[in-house]
Amino acid sequence: MKNGIDDEVYKEEYIRVSAELEELRKRRVEYDRQDSIKEGLRRRVNEIIGTINSRQELLEEFDENIFNALVEKIEVISTNAFFSKVFIKTNADNCRKLKFTDY
Repeated sequence: MKNGIDDEVYKEEYIRVSAELEELRKRRVEYDRQDSIKEGLRRRVNEIIGTINSRQELLEEFDENIFNALVEKIEVISTNAFFSKVFIKTNADNCRKLKFTDY
């Protein structure tokens, strides 16, 4: 007996509490990962807003700085005579699949 608790009961409770602690640790790791992703997105959105707000006039033509702030990578995945499939990867880690039709 330990502190008035039967050894078998103690072992069972220890295993239960250890398993619960491990589950809470896993949930914390997942929470921290999601929180990190959200914080990265917040920073990215603030960067984009800052880039757009830094302009004093309306955008009337292509602006390379805004383009570079929004787009990380463009990847052409296939083409044919009628259209091209393109992935545009933004710095916010999302991809958009676009089809460009040739005229």
